[in-house]
Amino acid sequence: MAFPKHSILWTLSVLLLAWVLVRCQAPLEPVEEEEGEPMKETPTVVTKSEPVQCPLDCSCTAEGAVDCAGVDLTEFPAGLSDKTRQLSLQNNKIEEITVEHISHLHQLETLNLQNNWLTTDGKHSNTI
Repeated sequence: MAFPKHSILWTLSVLLLAWVLVRCQAPLEPVEEEEGEPMKETPTVVTKSEPVQCPLDCSCTAEGAVDCAGVDLTEFPAGLSDKTRQLSLQNNKIEEITVEHISHLHQLETLNLQNNWLTTDGKHSNTI
């Protein structure tokens, strides 16, 4: 069976192009360095957290946890950091919490208010 000369050349050209494309692609897995050359590691960047403002009688962590549990607070603690993520106020004597108390706590994930003196009596439009 006789093949036309141009179809054989065309087929070889397509195969050569495919081989070049496959060889020029970036490898999916990292290529191991030759022996004798140490592998370069990317340095880990560690950033220091800013000091957290902690209310009197409370304990705070750099991760944004504020623990004011059982310290006989009668009001919502003032001066909480905007970076506060967990706020424990259980076992106190807090009677009221307003929107102004928590509106700046954009990163707050957990707020524990168990066993306080909170009621719905006399609730104003700006209280929770």
